[in-house]
Amino acid sequence: MAEKAKTLYCRPPVDITLREWIVDGKKVLEIKVPESNNKPHYMLNEQDQWRIYVRINDQDHLANKTIVQAFLKKASSNGVYLIYSEYEKKLLEYLKDHPSVTEEEFTQLASINRKKAIDIISSLLAIGILEYHLTDDHYTYSLIASQPDSGFPDYGLRK
Repeated sequence: MAEKAKTLYCRPPVDITLREWIVDGKKVLEIKVPESNNKPHYMLNEQDQWRIYVRINDQDHLANKTIVQAFLKKASSNGVYLIYSEYEKKLLEYLKDHPSVTEEEFTQLASINRKKAIDIISSLLAIGILEYHLTDDHYTYSLIASQPDSGFPDYGLRK
């Protein structure tokens, strides 16, 4: 059943390993899903819509537009095109002194529209400069703490 579900409800299908256990005389199925290198994966929801979810700890959460865009940019054969403008500089300077930022905070900080903020944050997520976190049902973004092998310059941003 789990093998069939991964092809019916997930695109592209995810790899899984199955193991059966007998606990108190009952059969228990353990399903392990390793992290995929073939992201993003779309999952069919209860409304028959294909959506992208992210796994945080032991729960699945619907990815927001920024995270979806980051996954698609990272998976693109064209790579990620990023111009290091005053907006990116403002965001990265802000994150030097603050633990995280929301899309709304960045739009106000840089005086840009939401579409531009999403484009910038998603590009920085895709190239591994930022990471996302889910806090109180909304996503925040922060600098990745350590990037020793990223190949990206430090820009003097790490403390």
